[in-house]
Amino acid sequence: MSKSGITLSDVHVDVGGDVEVKLTKGHDLELGLSWDFFEGMSPVDLDCSVLVFDFAGMLIDACFYNNLKACDGCIQHSGDELSGDKEGYDESIKIELDGLDPSVNMMCFLVNAHKGGSFQNVESAYAVLSDLQGAGTPPKLLADCAIGCGTSSTAAVIGVLYRDGMTITSPWKFRNIGKMCDGKNFQESMPHIREVIDTFVDPGLLQERTASMTGKVFKMRKPDGDYLNVSKCCLVVKCLPIMTYTPNKHTIDCLITMNIHYQRVHKQEWQ
Repeated sequence: MSKSGITLSDVHVDVGGDVEVKLTKGHDLELGLSWDFFEGMSPVDLDCSVLVFDFAGMLIDACFYNNLKACDGCIQHSGDELSGDKEGYDESIKIELDGLDPSVNMMCFLVNAHKGGSFQNVESAYAVLSDLQGAGTPPKLLADCAIGCGTSSTAAVIGVLYRDGMTITSPWKFRNIGKMCDGKNFQESMPHIREVIDTFVDPGLLQERTASMTGKVFKMRKPDGDYLNVSKCCLVVKCLPIMTYTPNKHTIDCLITMNIHYQRVHKQEWQ
Protein backbone atom coordinates (compact mmCIF):
# COMPACT_ATOMS: atom_id res chain seq x y z
CA MET A 1 0.00 0.00 0.00
CA SER A 2 1.49 3.32 -1.00
CA LYS A 3 1.37 6.56 0.99
CA SER A 4 -1.32 7.77 -1.39
CA GLY A 5 -3.54 4.77 -0.66
CA ILE A 6 -2.90 3.03 -3.99
CA THR A 7 -2.29 -0.72 -4.00
CA LEU A 8 0.80 -1.50 -6.07
CA SER A 9 -0.36 -4.86 -7.38
CA ASP A 10 0.89 -6.23 -10.67
CA VAL A 11 2.36 -3.08 -12.20
CA HIS A 12 5.86 -3.35 -10.74
CA VAL A 13 8.52 -2.84 -13.42
CA ASP A 14 11.98 -4.32 -12.91
CA VAL A 15 15.12 -2.38 -13.82
CA GLY A 16 15.49 -2.46 -17.59
CA GLY A 17 11.84 -3.32 -18.10
CA ASP A 18 9.48 -1.42 -20.39
CA VAL A 19 5.76 -0.73 -20.17
CA GLU A 20 3.60 0.86 -22.86
CA VAL A 21 1.86 4.03 -21.72
CA LYS A 22 -1.73 3.80 -22.92
CA LEU A 23 -3.64 6.94 -21.96
CA THR A 24 -7.24 7.77 -22.73
CA LYS A 25 -7.21 10.77 -25.07
CA GLY A 26 -7.25 13.98 -23.08
CA HIS A 27 -5.93 12.38 -19.88
CA ASP A 28 -2.73 13.55 -18.20
CA LEU A 29 0.15 11.42 -17.02
CA GLU A 30 1.59 11.68 -13.50
CA LEU A 31 4.84 10.46 -12.02
CA GLY A 32 4.51 10.50 -8.24
CA LEU A 33 7.47 10.02 -5.91
CA SER A 34 7.43 9.04 -2.25
CA TRP A 35 10.25 8.53 0.20
CA ASP A 36 10.72 7.81 3.91
CA PHE A 37 13.75 8.48 6.08
CA PHE A 38 15.05 6.32 8.90
CA GLU A 39 13.50 7.19 12.25
CA GLY A 40 15.58 9.64 14.24
CA MET A 41 17.64 10.76 11.26
CA SER A 42 17.48 14.24 9.81
CA PRO A 43 15.65 14.30 6.47
CA VAL A 44 17.61 14.70 3.25
CA ASP A 45 16.49 17.40 0.82
CA LEU A 46 15.47 15.24 -2.16
CA ASP A 47 14.44 16.87 -5.44
CA CYS A 48 12.78 15.26 -8.43
CA SER A 49 13.25 16.64 -11.94
CA VAL A 50 12.34 15.78 -15.51
CA LEU A 51 14.57 16.66 -18.45
CA VAL A 52 13.01 16.89 -21.91
CA PHE A 53 14.91 15.82 -25.05
CA ASP A 54 14.21 15.67 -28.78
CA PHE A 55 14.93 12.87 -31.28
CA ALA A 56 18.68 13.61 -31.35
CA GLY A 57 19.03 13.84 -27.58
CA MET A 58 19.03 17.64 -27.58
CA LEU A 59 17.95 19.12 -24.26
CA ILE A 60 14.77 21.14 -24.87
CA ASP A 61 13.60 22.02 -21.35
CA ALA A 62 13.69 20.96 -17.70
CA CYS A 63 11.03 20.94 -14.99
CA PHE A 64 12.40 21.16 -11.44
CA TYR A 65 12.19 23.18 -8.19
CA ASN A 66 13.09 26.49 -9.88
CA ASN A 67 11.07 25.89 -13.05
CA LEU A 68 7.74 24.36 -12.03
CA LYS A 69 6.26 24.62 -15.52
CA ALA A 70 8.04 23.48 -18.67
CA CYS A 71 7.20 22.97 -22.34
CA ASP A 72 4.64 25.80 -22.38
CA GLY A 73 2.92 24.46 -19.25
CA CYS A 74 2.45 20.90 -20.53
CA ILE A 75 4.75 19.64 -17.76
CA GLN A 76 4.09 20.78 -14.17
CA HIS A 77 6.03 20.13 -10.96
CA SER A 78 4.23 19.97 -7.59
CA GLY A 79 6.96 21.97 -5.84
CA ASP A 80 9.88 21.34 -3.49
CA GLU A 81 9.12 19.08 -0.49
CA LEU A 82 11.79 19.13 2.22
CA SER A 83 10.52 16.93 5.06
CA GLY A 84 9.21 13.72 3.49
CA ASP A 85 6.17 13.92 5.81
CA LYS A 86 3.69 15.08 3.18
CA GLU A 87 0.52 13.02 2.73
CA GLY A 88 0.35 11.26 -0.60
CA TYR A 89 3.29 11.79 -2.91
CA ASP A 90 6.18 13.89 -1.63
CA GLU A 91 6.70 15.34 -5.11
CA SER A 92 4.97 14.71 -8.41
CA ILE A 93 5.21 15.71 -12.06
CA LYS A 94 2.16 15.94 -14.33
CA ILE A 95 2.48 15.72 -18.10
CA GLU A 96 -0.05 16.64 -20.77
CA LEU A 97 1.20 14.29 -23.48
CA ASP A 98 -1.30 15.48 -26.10
CA GLY A 99 -0.08 19.07 -25.76
CA LEU A 100 3.65 18.45 -26.13
CA ASP A 101 5.52 19.83 -29.11
CA PRO A 102 6.08 17.14 -31.79
CA SER A 103 9.84 17.49 -31.33
CA VAL A 104 9.64 16.04 -27.79
CA ASN A 105 10.84 12.44 -27.91
CA MET A 106 12.22 11.56 -24.46
CA MET A 107 11.75 12.62 -20.85
CA CYS A 108 14.25 11.55 -18.21
CA PHE A 109 13.11 11.46 -14.56
CA LEU A 110 15.60 11.67 -11.71
CA VAL A 111 15.93 12.40 -7.99
CA ASN A 112 18.86 14.27 -6.44
CA ALA A 113 19.91 14.56 -2.80
CA HIS A 114 20.46 18.32 -2.77
CA LYS A 115 21.83 18.48 0.76
CA GLY A 116 21.65 16.78 4.16
CA GLY A 117 23.04 13.41 3.14
CA SER A 118 22.65 10.75 0.48
CA PHE A 119 20.42 7.77 -0.25
CA GLN A 120 22.15 6.13 2.70
CA ASN A 121 19.72 8.15 4.86
CA VAL A 122 16.65 7.03 2.90
CA GLU A 123 14.82 3.95 4.19
CA SER A 124 12.55 3.50 1.16
CA ALA A 125 11.63 5.34 -2.02
CA TYR A 126 9.57 4.57 -5.10
CA ALA A 127 8.05 6.14 -8.19
CA VAL A 128 4.55 5.50 -9.52
CA LEU A 129 3.36 6.28 -13.04
CA SER A 130 -0.39 6.87 -13.34
CA ASP A 131 -3.10 7.84 -15.81
CA LEU A 132 -5.04 10.73 -14.26
CA GLN A 133 -8.66 10.04 -15.16
CA GLY A 134 -10.28 13.20 -13.89
CA ALA A 135 -11.89 14.51 -10.71
CA GLY A 136 -13.66 11.88 -8.62
CA THR A 137 -12.02 8.97 -10.44
CA PRO A 138 -8.99 7.19 -8.95
CA PRO A 139 -5.88 7.30 -11.15
CA LYS A 140 -5.11 4.22 -13.20
CA LEU A 141 -1.81 2.75 -12.11
CA LEU A 142 0.59 2.08 -15.01
CA ALA A 143 3.98 1.33 -13.46
CA ASP A 144 5.73 1.13 -10.08
CA CYS A 145 9.50 1.42 -9.72
CA ALA A 146 11.55 1.02 -6.56
CA ILE A 147 14.37 3.54 -6.10
CA GLY A 148 17.65 2.23 -4.72
CA CYS A 149 18.31 3.16 -1.10
CA GLY A 150 21.04 2.45 1.42
CA THR A 151 23.86 3.61 -0.85
CA SER A 152 26.17 6.62 -0.72
CA SER A 153 24.84 7.82 -4.10
CA THR A 154 23.37 11.32 -4.26
CA ALA A 155 21.31 10.82 -7.43
CA ALA A 156 19.03 8.27 -9.05
CA VAL A 157 18.00 8.19 -12.71
CA ILE A 158 14.54 6.69 -12.26
CA GLY A 159 13.35 6.11 -15.80
CA VAL A 160 12.81 7.42 -19.30
CA LEU A 161 9.48 8.09 -21.02
CA TYR A 162 10.12 7.79 -24.75
CA ARG A 163 8.46 7.44 -28.14
CA ASP A 164 8.94 3.88 -29.40
CA GLY A 165 9.68 4.95 -32.96
CA MET A 166 10.82 7.92 -35.00
CA THR A 167 7.47 9.61 -35.65
CA ILE A 168 5.10 11.73 -33.57
CA THR A 169 2.47 8.97 -33.81
CA SER A 170 4.78 6.36 -32.26
CA PRO A 171 3.47 4.96 -28.95
CA TRP A 172 4.92 6.16 -25.66
CA LYS A 173 6.75 3.71 -23.43
CA PHE A 174 8.35 3.98 -19.99
CA ARG A 175 11.60 2.20 -19.12
CA ASN A 176 12.76 1.66 -15.56
CA ILE A 177 16.43 2.75 -15.57
CA GLY A 178 17.25 2.43 -11.87
CA LYS A 179 20.72 3.97 -12.22
CA MET A 180 22.28 5.20 -8.99
CA CYS A 181 24.88 7.91 -9.54
CA ASP A 182 26.11 11.23 -8.16
CA GLY A 183 25.11 14.88 -8.41
CA LYS A 184 23.34 17.30 -6.08
CA ASN A 185 21.21 18.62 -8.93
CA PHE A 186 20.43 17.53 -12.47
CA GLN A 187 23.24 19.61 -13.96
CA GLU A 188 25.84 17.82 -11.84
CA SER A 189 24.26 14.51 -12.92
CA MET A 190 24.25 15.42 -16.62
CA PRO A 191 27.12 13.09 -17.65
CA HIS A 192 25.18 10.12 -16.23
CA ILE A 193 21.93 11.33 -17.82
CA ARG A 194 23.70 11.72 -21.15
CA GLU A 195 24.88 8.10 -21.00
CA VAL A 196 21.29 6.95 -20.51
CA ILE A 197 19.66 9.22 -23.11
CA ASP A 198 22.18 8.39 -25.84
CA THR A 199 21.09 4.73 -25.74
CA PHE A 200 17.68 5.87 -27.05
CA VAL A 201 19.06 8.01 -29.90
CA ASP A 202 19.45 6.83 -33.51
CA PRO A 203 23.20 6.26 -34.13
CA GLY A 204 23.02 8.42 -37.25
CA LEU A 205 21.80 11.39 -35.23
CA LEU A 206 24.57 10.91 -32.68
CA GLN A 207 27.13 11.37 -35.47
CA GLU A 208 25.58 14.71 -36.42
CA ARG A 209 25.74 16.22 -32.97
CA THR A 210 28.24 18.56 -31.36
CA ALA A 211 28.31 20.20 -27.94
CA SER A 212 27.39 23.86 -27.64
CA MET A 213 27.39 26.12 -24.60
CA THR A 214 24.88 28.63 -25.96
CA GLY A 215 21.70 26.89 -24.82
CA LYS A 216 18.98 27.55 -22.30
CA VAL A 217 20.12 28.72 -18.86
CA PHE A 218 18.71 27.08 -15.73
CA LYS A 219 19.03 28.81 -12.37
CA MET A 220 20.06 26.24 -9.77
CA ARG A 221 20.06 28.53 -6.70
CA LYS A 222 17.35 27.46 -4.26
CA PRO A 223 15.03 29.97 -2.53
CA ASP A 224 16.80 29.30 0.79
CA GLY A 225 19.94 30.87 -0.68
CA ASP A 226 21.90 27.63 -0.91
CA TYR A 227 23.98 27.67 -4.08
CA LEU A 228 25.64 24.83 -5.88
CA ASN A 229 28.81 25.76 -7.73
CA VAL A 230 27.90 24.32 -11.14
CA SER A 231 27.86 25.68 -14.66
CA LYS A 232 24.70 27.55 -15.62
CA CYS A 233 24.78 26.14 -19.14
CA CYS A 234 23.27 22.73 -19.84
CA LEU A 235 24.46 20.53 -22.68
CA VAL A 236 22.64 21.23 -25.91
CA VAL A 237 23.49 20.19 -29.43
CA LYS A 238 23.09 21.25 -33.03
CA CYS A 239 23.38 19.49 -36.39
CA LEU A 240 26.54 19.83 -38.41
CA PRO A 241 25.89 21.25 -41.89
CA ILE A 242 28.13 18.68 -43.62
CA MET A 243 27.08 15.03 -43.31
CA THR A 244 29.94 12.55 -42.89
CA TYR A 245 27.80 9.50 -43.69
CA THR A 246 24.78 8.56 -45.78
CA PRO A 247 21.68 9.25 -43.63
CA ASN A 248 18.59 7.08 -43.76
CA LYS A 249 15.04 8.43 -44.17
CA HIS A 250 14.31 8.38 -40.41
CA THR A 251 17.43 10.44 -39.71
CA ILE A 252 16.54 13.00 -42.39
CA ASP A 253 12.96 13.31 -41.06
CA CYS A 254 14.28 13.92 -37.55
CA LEU A 255 16.78 16.55 -38.74
CA ILE A 256 13.99 18.41 -40.54
CA THR A 257 11.74 18.27 -37.43
CA MET A 258 14.57 19.53 -35.21
CA ASN A 259 15.41 22.39 -37.59
CA ILE A 260 11.80 23.60 -37.68
CA HIS A 261 11.52 23.40 -33.88
CA TYR A 262 14.72 25.29 -33.16
CA GLN A 263 14.01 27.98 -35.73
CA ARG A 264 10.76 28.63 -33.88
CA VAL A 265 12.31 28.54 -30.39
CA HIS A 266 15.49 30.46 -31.13
CA LYS A 267 14.10 32.48 -34.08
CA GLN A 268 17.20 31.83 -36.15
CA GLU A 269 18.39 29.39 -38.77
CA TRP A 270 21.25 26.99 -38.34
CA GLN A 271 24.64 28.53 -38.87
